[in-house]
Amino acid sequence: MLQRFWFLGGLVLLACAAWAQTATPVTPPRTVSVTGTAERQVTPDQADVQIAVQTQAEIVATAVADNSRLAAAVSTAVRALHIPTLTVRTLSFDVTPIYEQFPSTPPPTRPPHIVGYQVTDSLAVRLTNADPARLAADTGHVLDAALAAGANRIDEVRFGLADSNPALRLTLADATRDARMTAHTLAAAAGVNLGPLLTLNATPYLEAPRPLMARAAEAENAAGVPLIAGPLTVRATVNAVYAIK
Repeated sequence: MLQRFWFLGGLVLLACAAWAQTATPVTPPRTVSVTGTAERQVTPDQADVQIAVQTQAEIVATAVADNSRLAAAVSTAVRALHIPTLTVRTLSFDVTPIYEQFPSTPPPTRPPHIVGYQVTDSLAVRLTNADPARLAADTGHVLDAALAAGANRIDEVRFGLADSNPALRLTLADATRDARMTAHTLAAAAGVNLGPLLTLNATPYLEAPRPLMARAAEAENAAGVPLIAGPLTVRATVNAVYAIK
């Protein structure tokens, strides 16, 4: 029986050795990795404004009442501009206690107690217009009306696109073509033929510039806070891997 096991074991070893001699080593495919980039300027057609009303009082009910009155006045003033595409909504409402302040030295001997309350009501205003000059002017009117009605914080003014997908897709297509042209150039220079696309990764990016204050000559006859809705920059980067023959 022992001799039989030795015989079978020898056959297995011989088979493994024969397979190892006849197996063809796997050669990794030859590839070329490239990066394509693209950029285009687009005109903004949407503005988002964050306006806040902040009040303080010793009694929380008083702080809330004062804040509600001013926030309602701000909302009414903005809506009274009768801009057709304008929308107003509450972004956040916050009540924060104000604690007694102690000098840093010597250290306090008792815990601080509440001496008042701060209430903040943030409103989000959105308006759209395909004409960037009109959009900027309407946004300036919104800021002017809100501040005149009692708003004491302007947290953000941002120009953008109501629908950024078309611009992003076009820029991605440009970046993809740029990557393919680069791959063709490298393959031709190396004396090889470009094969099929193996992998493709894309990263689009929309860069919204900060709004600019209008020059005096442009704002001379304009009411409201003078702004300029500058162009937006859409960028895309594509990483591609092609096989080469």
